[in-house]
Amino acid sequence: MEPSAEHIALPGAAVALIIAGAPPQLLLIRRAAHPLDPWSGHVALPGGRIDPGDTNSLHAAIRETLEEVGVVLEQSFLRTTLPPTTAFAGTARPRLQVDAHVFRLPDLPGVRIAIDEVAEAFWIPLSELKNPARATRHILAGQSAGIAQTHFPALEYEGRIIWGLTYSIVHQFLAMTSRFEDF
Repeated sequence: MEPSAEHIALPGAAVALIIAGAPPQLLLIRRAAHPLDPWSGHVALPGGRIDPGDTNSLHAAIRETLEEVGVVLEQSFLRTTLPPTTAFAGTARPRLQVDAHVFRLPDLPGVRIAIDEVAEAFWIPLSELKNPARATRHILAGQSAGIAQTHFPALEYEGRIIWGLTYSIVHQFLAMTSRFEDF
């Protein structure tokens, strides 16, 4: 899929959807609290901005995953790359193109979190992400007069809410998993 001109012009970031083990599970993180981070404390996928030293978004996803959770990803584990997703962090911040790379590992790797970036890392069985009982709505209080609340589709697992950009990427992945026999 050829990215649109709009996506090419946006600043870039990359995330890793790491599927591992049998039955298959997805690695998610909860971001550490930082006052300047618009996604502070949110459930997310390992990843981050593409740095000038990165050769491409795949390299950025692999680098960021190692930095954030200590998991070594090899290109041979790459299964696919999802179409780019645009992240919005409010009206005062620029939009961000996010490339999501899907990796399949045979076993659950050990995880070592970078405490300055990640508050926790945890695994969720894909069967739980596909479970309709996990569907919920995330309610975000409005930030301007006249808007009381905004409701976003979400998934809930063990008290954690997956919503926004992460929900969008995970939802996109789950919609296509029937193409992968071992997921």
